[in-house]
Amino acid sequence: MPQVNYIIKAEATNELGLGMVSRAFCLAEEMLSRNLLVTIVTNEPFGRKFFKNFPVEVAVIPAESTFEEELNFLKNMIDDETILVLTDYKNINEYYGLLHPQKLILLADEVEPVTVPIDLFVSSLLLQGPKSEFI
Repeated sequence: MPQVNYIIKAEATNELGLGMVSRAFCLAEEMLSRNLLVTIVTNEPFGRKFFKNFPVEVAVIPAESTFEEELNFLKNMIDDETILVLTDYKNINEYYGLLHPQKLILLADEVEPVTVPIDLFVSSLLLQGPKSEFI
């Protein structure tokens, strides 16, 4: 039986802060303790610095990449055994529609309308789930 590959996408910027990478760090740490195969996909320079000494494979999207280049970067990592974990809603439709992960997990503290099928929604602040027929 092939091993499932979990890809956690998390960005860190001056505007976004470190919330997404912090959530990714906690989730990846727990997954590693369960011997799961985890790759974190992050950005330059903040994401690379944040995960610099973390004992997990880190793939860094080149600085100044367009969104299409980012999608191609991710597409080369995804196969039939990949579960994609997103740490925010940004571009969720494109990630789902163009990358076709086996499963899609959304790890976010905001609750917004969702228009794509999500297999699991995780939030530390969840008082009310997102309104969607897909969850």
